[in-house]
Amino acid sequence: MQLSPGVLLEEVDGGGILLHCSVPTAAFVSPTALNWVRGAPVLPEHEADRARCLESWRSAGLVRGSVLQPDAEERAGHRRVDVPHPVLVVASSPDCGYCRQLRTDLAANRTALAHRGTSVLLVGEGSPTVSGTALEPSLIEELTVSCAGLGRAGTPSAVRMTPGGIPRVVRGFDAVTATLIELGGSEPELVVREVPTSCSVAVNGTPVDALVITQAHGRAVGIAARGEEPVRVVTRAARGSGTNGAGRYVPVTLLVERPRNLWLVFRGGELVFRSRSASETVDVLGRIVAGFGPPGVRQSQLLCGALVHTEGRAVLFPRDWMSYLVERGTLLARAGWRPCPDPFACLEAGPDGTPMLSHPSRAGLPQLTPVEGVLAPRPEGPMPGLHLRARLLTRIVNWAVRPVTPAQVRAVCTLVAGLPVHLGTQEEALTFLARTSASV
Repeated sequence: MQLSPGVLLEEVDGGGILLHCSVPTAAFVSPTALNWVRGAPVLPEHEADRARCLESWRSAGLVRGSVLQPDAEERAGHRRVDVPHPVLVVASSPDCGYCRQLRTDLAANRTALAHRGTSVLLVGEGSPTVSGTALEPSLIEELTVSCAGLGRAGTPSAVRMTPGGIPRVVRGFDAVTATLIELGGSEPELVVREVPTSCSVAVNGTPVDALVITQAHGRAVGIAARGEEPVRVVTRAARGSGTNGAGRYVPVTLLVERPRNLWLVFRGGELVFRSRSASETVDVLGRIVAGFGPPGVRQSQLLCGALVHTEGRAVLFPRDWMSYLVERGTLLARAGWRPCPDPFACLEAGPDGTPMLSHPSRAGLPQLTPVEGVLAPRPEGPMPGLHLRARLLTRIVNWAVRPVTPAQVRAVCTLVAGLPVHLGTQEEALTFLARTSASV
């Protein structure tokens, strides 16, 4: 058994964690399975269990030998088609939340794509549509037929074609977005891009009125707005930065709206902040942008949410609970809690080893708050009591922001290994937090 490139095996509680250092994928390894990974002989009665483990790990890309092999229709997407300029054919689906976010990004960057002489052909949802430079109808038809099977292995997927070049297939929101950034004349590492976790049609299904680009420690961040007042607020928050008319592709990372008298800030379709104050919204946007900077030498970034109590303690929770908890911010505030809008939970060890939540600051030293627990969803199926702690630790460590180094993975394990984990639904977590006298 060979680990895939970029996969780390970290031993915990007699077992281990298989974690991919480039993509958010991880798996718990029981003590018995750990011996198999080390090359120990497999008893006949364990052969079926070992086969199931290998199948699961291969499908997740954790060990060599992926079970996902391209079929004949997918290979047809590699067929060369003569194109007059760079073209990206993207397979989309009306039921795919990632595709809705991608359509919003494409609409916001239509001027930039045309400026670069690039075409994006969206197929799979009714009639093909073109963003950027126009394409001849005959070429649209040829490309649509050539890439007919592109979306069979998931959406969004894309084929990149260049004049005289070999077609290249990319899959997934992050990879497709990275390709669009390259076609837009930038390096993906220099542009903030986040895979959305909670994509609602109401948030991502309507075009934005403006996309303003600001900078976060040398990386471009796209802040979009709907409505005249939100456009003015976004422009203020970006400190005079330009729009995307400069000709580079920058996806929508943050979005500001103002329904009635509320200011709402979304990240990837997920509500992260709401207020009745425009100035407070400007300040929060600046804080969020600052949070996209690199972590400190002793810090680890987790892609999860955090709540801070007025008594000076914090808890972590799954990122896809953010909208639910922000919408109930009034109830949480009565109990002394407030959700942090920061893009990551940035942790570091205190003097006694206690995990501390570091709050980013646009100027000056960040504030540190001790983390006292983790809220996590209860498993959908029965979870064996044996090695339960290690299984939960695998979930939490998998929140580490990728790419991540082995040293950073070990640091995360050290920071969160001793934290109490409270299992339940979002509703149960809210009830738990609403008890003002409750101490995590």
